[in-house]
Amino acid sequence: MGMVTKVAVSDGWHPWYEIKMDPEDSAKLIICGTKWDARHNAPFGFVYASSDSGETWEPTLNDASTTWVTEQSCAFGPNHSAYLISEASKVIDGEPHHGLGTTRLFSSSDSGRSWHETIKTGWADWSTSAVSSSSNRLFTFFNATTGDTGRAWGSNVGLLVFSPDGKNVAGPFFDRTIQGLGYQGVFPSNAVALRSGAVVALYYGIRRNADRMEAQLGIVRASHSTVPLLSHADILRTTSDGNCFTLNDSSLAYDRERNLLYVAYVNRCQDPRVALVVSQDEGRTWTRAVPLSKPQGAPRVMANPSLAVGGDGQLLLLWEEGEKSGTWLLSQVRKQHLAEPPTELVRGPEEYQTSNDALWGWMYQPSEPEVGGTGSLFIPTATLEVRTETNSIWRAGGLAATGDTVIAAWSSGSREGMGLYVGIGRSKSPGNQVPGATPVDQPDKHDVTRGTVLLYSEPLQFDSATATLTVCLSIGNRRDRPIVAPVKLEVVGLRSAFGTINALNSANGLSGVGAIWDISNAITGDRIPPGASSNPFCLSFHIQALTHAVSSLEDDLLVSKFRVFSSAEPLSVCSVEREGEDKRTDRQK
Repeated sequence: MGMVTKVAVSDGWHPWYEIKMDPEDSAKLIICGTKWDARHNAPFGFVYASSDSGETWEPTLNDASTTWVTEQSCAFGPNHSAYLISEASKVIDGEPHHGLGTTRLFSSSDSGRSWHETIKTGWADWSTSAVSSSSNRLFTFFNATTGDTGRAWGSNVGLLVFSPDGKNVAGPFFDRTIQGLGYQGVFPSNAVALRSGAVVALYYGIRRNADRMEAQLGIVRASHSTVPLLSHADILRTTSDGNCFTLNDSSLAYDRERNLLYVAYVNRCQDPRVALVVSQDEGRTWTRAVPLSKPQGAPRVMANPSLAVGGDGQLLLLWEEGEKSGTWLLSQVRKQHLAEPPTELVRGPEEYQTSNDALWGWMYQPSEPEVGGTGSLFIPTATLEVRTETNSIWRAGGLAATGDTVIAAWSSGSREGMGLYVGIGRSKSPGNQVPGATPVDQPDKHDVTRGTVLLYSEPLQFDSATATLTVCLSIGNRRDRPIVAPVKLEVVGLRSAFGTINALNSANGLSGVGAIWDISNAITGDRIPPGASSNPFCLSFHIQALTHAVSSLEDDLLVSKFRVFSSAEPLSVCSVEREGEDKRTDRQK
């Protein structure tokens, strides 16, 4: 990462924030969220806007509808439209009552410089929003408790859908299968609009059983149909003792050009490193988690990660050096490593300090005395609690990127006061990509997939004893020009319905997406002439079987997508979707 210019956006404690970039003009940005007002001892909603790539900022919206306004999310739509979801709880005697609160939708037609309120609906806890690329409707996911409480149904992810003009709302919609899992909370974040028109959001759910806590990280997906259909996919489940809160430190990013989803998370109960998973099918399936190695001298404890995709598919990661440290760092992700060295955006105080603008007073009102057979059982008291929240983060979405420009947002401070800041920097060449990313072509590395075919050369073989699948292939040239060595086969998609699948004999040692086989030795001479084929070469894969039964509808032993590269001029992705037993072929016969 090159030099980073630090810009102050606003003073004060901002425990909840996210930065969004206008997709039609990257110079226009907004930051929305919750700002603490120490004078009123209350959280209010805010929007700050920039029209010069983050160099200067101005406040353009302040939502002080009540003395408890939180759970904000914002999104950009087409024609420089922008939206803010803001929740106003009803406050009675100083105590918020979310069930009586409202969701307000504010709309803007000038990239967030001016706003007007368009509609109200019920409280939508922990909101996250994105605009569908096909319908231009605003999709807002939220944490919902559904059903009859007497039946002990759990929490769910709810969905509200707003019309493009913001004047109508439909829903809530639910994925009923999540409801049956019995979670006490399901918290969505990082909503993303996909190329297909569907919208996805990352979520984590928590369920407590005695002294154990189960946490789940997953993706909820909403179709772009008039009545959206919701489905979900697990990414990771983990358990811990009741003192360890896990998987809430996570972030979702989308590579629109390559249609890849990335999730970075920290399982602080087990491993303080950030781990990365990738999906190439809109979140339905995910690669095995890869913990990212840290450069020498990097922090050992990571918190509040924000992930973004920059130019050429490079991954960028912003994180805090431990909870409430106030130290924020920014790095590129290359292969399985955080690139060295990370860029330190701000260094927090060495010891914990209290800032007056982050003091939170909470009053517990006296209860009515209980009267039993022998008279009053206790004397009611009022309790005052004062919390110090310096450098506390509730939720952070702090990265926006386009081309080689990276804009990071963070909240930090010391006893002198808190503040919200952005850092504007230029990212370096992406170099090697993380597992799951499609590497950027080098000048002498050309994609010749279009015009080639993959052909079986020998019968498929699956060794049950070792769970190893061997596929022998050859490449046929159907172009009017030769394919010149070196010729390489690269995995851009890999999954199995039977469990985690890994490549065993790749030339670059990678076992998932990004694995490369150099098949030059299977070529007679230095090229494959037009109409000719290579000699056979074999690929090996190992399958780690799942413990639960596999659905009869999901019987693919291997689904792998490849790109073919050579030193010839560039000429897309061919797909090998074969079953170990060739069941589909038998059915077609």
